[in-house]
Amino acid sequence: MNLLKNKSSSIPNLETGKKHPDDELLFLSKNNNWPVLTVDKKLKQRLHEINCKVIHVVNGKRIELIE
Repeated sequence: MNLLKNKSSSIPNLETGKKHPDDELLFLSKNNNWPVLTVDKKLKQRLHEINCKVIHVVNGKRIELIE
């Protein structure tokens, strides 16, 4: 968790009108062309549906970018 905190930066409340965190992630990914790392299958599907990039963990050892 410390590594994540050290390598990340907080963003201010965007006031996008989105109520659910997944909706915020979709909004940010689409508008900023940011890939998303998630294990949530429904979120992955939604990201693919709007042509967003997903970072996929393979065998718990490496990651790959799915476009």
